[in-house]
Amino acid sequence: MKTVLALFWVLLIVAGPAHAADVQPKMDVVDMGTLVTGRPSKINVWYQQGECAQSAARLCLADAAATNKVVVFSHGSMGSADNYSWLGNGLAAAGFVVVGVNHYGESSIYGESTQDPRATAFTWQRAQDISALLTKLAGEKLFQRDLDWTNVVAIGHSAGGQTTAALAGARFDLRRIAPYCDSADAKADLGCNYSRNSANASEQFVTLFNADYRDTRVKKIVLLDPALGAAALPDSLSTIALPSLVVGATHNDFLPWQNHGARYAAGIPNAQTMPLGGQEGHFVFLSPCRHSARVMGVALCEDRPGVDRAAVQQGLVAPIVAFVALNNEPAAVAGQPVGAPLAVASYVPSSAFVEIVRHTPIWVFVLLAGLIVFGLIQARTRHVAVWLALLLPAAMPLLSLSGVLEYVGLWWPALVAWLLGVGASALLCLKTIKPSAARYDSGAGKLLVAGSWIPLLVILGIFVVRYAMAVGLGMGLAVAQDGTVQLAVSLLLGGFSGFFLARGVFFWRVHTTQNRS
Repeated sequence: MKTVLALFWVLLIVAGPAHAADVQPKMDVVDMGTLVTGRPSKINVWYQQGECAQSAARLCLADAAATNKVVVFSHGSMGSADNYSWLGNGLAAAGFVVVGVNHYGESSIYGESTQDPRATAFTWQRAQDISALLTKLAGEKLFQRDLDWTNVVAIGHSAGGQTTAALAGARFDLRRIAPYCDSADAKADLGCNYSRNSANASEQFVTLFNADYRDTRVKKIVLLDPALGAAALPDSLSTIALPSLVVGATHNDFLPWQNHGARYAAGIPNAQTMPLGGQEGHFVFLSPCRHSARVMGVALCEDRPGVDRAAVQQGLVAPIVAFVALNNEPAAVAGQPVGAPLAVASYVPSSAFVEIVRHTPIWVFVLLAGLIVFGLIQARTRHVAVWLALLLPAAMPLLSLSGVLEYVGLWWPALVAWLLGVGASALLCLKTIKPSAARYDSGAGKLLVAGSWIPLLVILGIFVVRYAMAVGLGMGLAVAQDGTVQLAVSLLLGGFSGFFLARGVFFWRVHTTQNRS
């Protein structure tokens, strides 16, 4: 198998347009902003750089690069995409665009303060990250050339391998983990340290862990020492009809090959297997490094005696590239439609409210305090300069519109709903505002505005709706991703904005008419 793929790689270099041996690929970090799941997304992109003057694209792709398929990579637990530059560079040199996903809560690319080992338990968030990212990439101009984001080769290492298998249709039963980890077979399985409390998981957690996260845009998979083999349901593996390659260290020092990689290889029909039969360990798939970090006592950078990590990876690049390059992806995959929306919500801990408040950035509370103070000022009758009286009517519509753009996106039905809310509310409020609400004091040269509690209530309404959407998307709640709900939210935020817009128009009319008289 390895010899055949290596031969194909040689032919690819000789006959293909990329001439991989002569190409120096480029790697860029691209901030994709917040996904529909509410989670941030920064990606590492390896590609052949070209020229695209006067293009609106973020990156410039060489004319020789392939556009008929893309590679998406998922890193291991608490890792980052740049840990696998050896493979990103190798695939990019062969002409492929490689998107390295950085899973929030695990990857250090978002800052060490965001890393939380508990995030490794929420395995479904990883698959959701990739599905949501593919949808976003298809709707944006990452390159000046169009790429086929519906023909994806997914590759993953360790937990990323499990993520990749899930995208291909593998399902996992959390209830299988505890009995396995208590068995003699799991004696040397350090992966069980991640699942010590699996037997005590709530039903909601079990349901989300066990759900189906298949994405039909994934047409080919490569699993590098994949995790959670003991929890993989054999009947789900047997339904994977994609070209599959399983690579793993048979003398594993972290995840026993026979309990993980070998189970995927045996369970996926016609899966090709490339075992590393020497003393290679689980972390041989990470790019060469020099730090002294260890996981469960196993060094990330130091290999067993006699193992040359760089040489191992150099030997893997050719067959993996050859496997990716074969145009043997199925034209269509049975199951849910391409780009199907996320089917289930994310896990909500029992102490959800406390967790939500604890993870809310401090600036949000500072903003809330400022808005409350501003609203309390509106509750008392006061003299105020005209420009200051118009400040709130100008600021609140911007705050509500930014909520629509941030949590719904540039979706024209939502923008129309927001505008309808603004217009209807503004017209209604203009008809109902009492003349005594304000008068122009020519002696003071200011407006005398009557106090009212309504502005404070509307300000809090805008804040609460924005905050609720942020929380709902952050937890991946299906209701927050529902199109009807998003339209209703946009309409409501527009309605709040219309109230302040009407006040601004009223104040300006009072100023101009009474000032002239």
